[in-house]
Amino acid sequence: MAKLLVGVDVGTTGTKSVVMDDEGAVLGYHYVEYPLHVPRPGWAEQDPDDYWRAVTATIQVALRRAHADPRDVRGVSVSALAPACILLDRDGRPLERGHIWMDRRGTRQADWLKEHIGGERIFALSGNVPDPYFAMVKLMWERDVRPELYRQTFKLQTAADYPVFRLTGQAVTDYSNASLIGVAYDIRRRTWDADMLERIGIDPDKLPTPYPCDQVIGEVTPTAAEETGLRSGTPVVAGTVDCNAAWLARGALDDQ
Repeated sequence: MAKLLVGVDVGTTGTKSVVMDDEGAVLGYHYVEYPLHVPRPGWAEQDPDDYWRAVTATIQVALRRAHADPRDVRGVSVSALAPACILLDRDGRPLERGHIWMDRRGTRQADWLKEHIGGERIFALSGNVPDPYFAMVKLMWERDVRPELYRQTFKLQTAADYPVFRLTGQAVTDYSNASLIGVAYDIRRRTWDADMLERIGIDPDKLPTPYPCDQVIGEVTPTAAEETGLRSGTPVVAGTVDCNAAWLARGALDDQ
């Protein structure tokens, strides 16, 4: 029996999926593009369901091109652009298009953080700075400008988290995506800092639980199996940020 893996990368311009063997040889590949929406200057949005449609299409084609038996797939992982701010309701539906990394609408919220919390304290906790780039700042903008959507939010998800949610039904994140949600993420304890969340006024229940990137957090559901061509019950790991995956692939952990 073959040992196959499926890797998915959700990028700013499109999504690619590959089927590979346990030696890393790529057996099947497909890529699908989708639009970037700029409804106002400084805004940059994408439809989370465009991500999912691209994920399902690319996995189906990659499996077919690899002549792969879905029973041979031992696991699935998703990497993606980051950060992004996708708001899901309790039924798992996106409440709006997600703000992606290049969106700059949260300037006022970032300035508030600098004045009331301080960049040094935020950096000491999260390793990052108060800037509209980070998803926590984007979430603060939603709370301030679209409070009804914020109240309806069950979980914040990133561009990697949402496909993982559609695959498994689990609204979680991984350590690398959590670090780019930023501001209140403690990079040493690898959890959300309750004191910082209270100070910035964000409900901790709206944030996903972070896991190691390689931890199995769920299995492909019967519905997702029908949509992707994967076997129901296939393990899915938490995933990672696209650049982290690229750095690892280029040997960032090697001595030489």
